[in-house]
Amino acid sequence: MQELFGSKKAWLRWAVLAGLVVISAKCKAQDSHCAWLNDATAEGVLNGKVSLDLETAPDDQTICTFTNLRTAKDYSAIRIMVQPLKDTSNAVAPHESQCTSPAVALKAIGNEAVSCSADVGYSRGEQVIGRVRDRLFIVTVSSTMAQDPLMTRQMLKDKAHMVAEQLAGALF
Repeated sequence: MQELFGSKKAWLRWAVLAGLVVISAKCKAQDSHCAWLNDATAEGVLNGKVSLDLETAPDDQTICTFTNLRTAKDYSAIRIMVQPLKDTSNAVAPHESQCTSPAVALKAIGNEAVSCSADVGYSRGEQVIGRVRDRLFIVTVSSTMAQDPLMTRQMLKDKAHMVAEQLAGALF
């Protein structure tokens, strides 16, 4: 080994350099995380391993989507959108158009929070739309798996409420 690296001092430099490369790669891999929900919690909500997709959109909107892919077409997902508001008056009502059922007012989850269905195509979903201080949030929990005993309509609603409670707490 001494022939390959030269002296012990040179070997030590190579070892330190290799360690720094490994640490930097690990830190880079951990950079992609959702500020509002961690992978372990998402895995508990979606009943299995998740992948995370992060997006930023206009107006400083942040979107985290956790997906548990079961088959090529069957999956469950949590989508969290947080957006700063310039005007907090009547912030939630314009977003109720995303509801596919009548919105029901919620208490103790931020301000102006409502719960409603969010069905799209063959995907069944439940969502919570609310505001904390000067930030709007929308939490959607959905599933494409028909007759899934772990993702009934009530369970989707309960899971959306639970994630929204955590999100609202983090936004305070």
